Amino acid sequence: MSSNGDFAIRNRFIKVIIMQIILVKDMDTLGSAHEVVKVRPGYARNYLIPNKYAIEASPSNLKIVAERNKVKSKKEEGLLREINKVVDMIDHCS
Repeated sequence: MSSNGDFAIRNRFIKVIIMQIILVKDMDTLGSAHEVVKVRPGYARNYLIPNKYAIEASPSNLKIVAERNKVKSKKEEGLLREINKVVDMIDHCS
């Protein structure tokens, strides 16, 4: 694995280079925002990154995304608790 995050998958006949990126926006063909995906380096460097669909999956960027996902998860848990409270209140009133 090289220092820029690229790595090679060797097949019997071909060598495919893959790069990890973090999606910034939802993309139907690749995945949802804040997801780490693997794509070809040319696609990442020539299209996804310049058009702000993705950022490079560097260690610091991965830490930031992990922290954001953790905060998002806690918010979702809180909302789910609130929804369950409202559902219970409605059930008791019926």
